Amino acid sequence: MSKIDLVKKAFELVEANNVDDYIKGFTEDAIYKISNLDPVIGPAAIKEFAAPIMDNFTSVTHDIKNMWEQGDIVFAEMIVVYNRKDGKSFDIPALDIIEFEGDKVKKLQSFIDVSPIFA
Repeated sequence: MSKIDLVKKAFELVEANNVDDYIKGFTEDAIYKISNLDPVIGPAAIKEFAAPIMDNFTSVTHDIKNMWEQGDIVFAEMIVVYNRKDGKSFDIPALDIIEFEGDKVKKLQSFIDVSPIFA
């Protein structure tokens, strides 16, 4: 499976709100950095960070515009669509840089401005 395929599978798990399987794709010392928030380290901390956030939405989808694989790094340009439980929807542009160690994510950094979805 290519690194791009692994990223697409991870996005599908987010879209299915399957945090338990999502975190299995990370190394034990993975760095998870979203926006200007402090980095989160390791699968357990990623789950603790992500699970309550996902509870705010009826769905989150990734409209992938471009993906590039360079060695152990995947670059994903996309629009992330957040559908809040109050019926509001937000299309937020993002660029993720995902570094792999083998078939697991070693570092994920997402350049995204999530402030509108929590306003």
